[in-house]
Amino acid sequence: MGKWYEEGEGKKFFSHTPSYKALEAPHKAVHDAVLRSVECLRKGDCVAQAEELINNFKNAEENSKRLFEIINQMIDEAENKK
Repeated sequence: MGKWYEEGEGKKFFSHTPSYKALEAPHKAVHDAVLRSVECLRKGDCVAQAEELINNFKNAEENSKRLFEIINQMIDEAENKK
């Protein structure tokens, strides 16, 4: 996703839309939440931190949904510019 909106087709077709810059925060939040979960798995202490692991995935899911909302907004904005 990062490459798509930072240097790929996403940037090419949507960087002019008002919502484009809003992608960065939820994209980073998804990565951060998943990386925290992966670190828990590497350490092998996920059972002791089960609630944190669940919260990380909930956070990733919520921010992923937000990403799709923003992408839909960008599509609407791009189509309305035509």
